[in-house]
Amino acid sequence: MKYFLSCLFLWFAAPAMVQESGDAWYARRHEGMQNGIAPKAAIEKAVQAYTVELKTDPSSLMKRAALMEALYFMGRYTGASVAEQKTICGKGKAIGETGKAQIFQQTGLKNFDKPESAAAKLKDTPGATAFFFWDGALIGQWALAYGKMAAAREGAARAILDSGTITLLLDEKAEDAGGHRVVGRLHHQTPSIPFITGWASNKEAMKHLARAVELGPANPMNYWFYGDVLMDEGRKAEAKAVLEKGAALPPRPEKLTEDTDSIANIRNLLAKLK
Repeated sequence: MKYFLSCLFLWFAAPAMVQESGDAWYARRHEGMQNGIAPKAAIEKAVQAYTVELKTDPSSLMKRAALMEALYFMGRYTGASVAEQKTICGKGKAIGETGKAQIFQQTGLKNFDKPESAAAKLKDTPGATAFFFWDGALIGQWALAYGKMAAAREGAARAILDSGTITLLLDEKAEDAGGHRVVGRLHHQTPSIPFITGWASNKEAMKHLARAVELGPANPMNYWFYGDVLMDEGRKAEAKAVLEKGAALPPRPEKLTEDTDSIANIRNLLAKLK
């Protein structure tokens, strides 16, 4: 009888247990979203669940990337204060550092200064593309909260460049051309510091962001970033055309919060062109 009751309990509890997975909570992150800002409840549950899941398999880049993605969303799209963003994205950055240390140990790599070599070693590693994409994105969001200049002096810009480049070398179409988006935005937003970020240029930004629009035409963030750098270059007619295309995109249900936020930023830029 006890065995029967135990099985009966597990049978009824199973749906609830499934609903508590990180993926299930992450899929609910848009619930209650208004104007590109999502409530924290679901994403906090996702982070908690992904943290537990990563502990069961700490060497998994797929599980590590899932947690980092959730932390990025929490820091970027829940109305977090600058101080909160620094803490949340700093936690994601640290999780990325642990993952990179594991990669060094497993592959014999000592750094990522040669992205081509790193990509060649990691091309068959499950989750590697997502891991490096979210690593670059998290460091970038952390740098905005920490301060661009200070973050660049501490090596953040180089770390973002390496992770973004590895991402696009592994799969340039992944995350709606996320590698190109990360590298392009980095070139545009990185402050010029002699001997540290002299490689950054709007020319490179435009090249990568144009490619992002080409490979990820459904993602309004690509148009936002590309239009932004075109405006800075004084190419207002081109910027207007790019931004109008982005503004006309429908927010994708699976990316509802992210796309709503990007489209709002596009409209803000278009208002400046009038």
